[in-house]
Amino acid sequence: MRGGMSDIKAEYRGWGERRTGHGQLVTLEQAQRSRANQNPTLRQAEAEIRATKARQRQAGLYPNPTVGYTGMKFEGVRWGAESRDFLCSKRSFTGGKLGLSREVFGKEVKLAELEAESRRYEYRVR
Repeated sequence: MRGGMSDIKAEYRGWGERRTGHGQLVTLEQAQRSRANQNPTLRQAEAEIRATKARQRQAGLYPNPTVGYTGMKFEGVRWGAESRDFLCSKRSFTGGKLGLSREVFGKEVKLAELEAESRRYEYRVR
């Protein structure tokens, strides 16, 4: 026993605080927050929330129109015939289907948020 209690007190004086590789003092809360930000499971959950929010937004938008053009020239015909076609179509939704679709994806967003919160809780408990 070298120094007795004074060695123990010196060793545990800064309990909950550690130094980084650059000599900066870091508290336990800062270390836990930094570790949580680097956790791939939590980052994946946040990415899933962003993806479901994007799908919800997309579900509420009208689809893009379809536009097309075709042209043909018939060779070997005495009078030189040509055919040109122009196509434009757009799907339409009635009966509030876009709103219903938004609601469905809104529930998926809520589910993703609950799953992320569950993962955060599991992470804190460990």
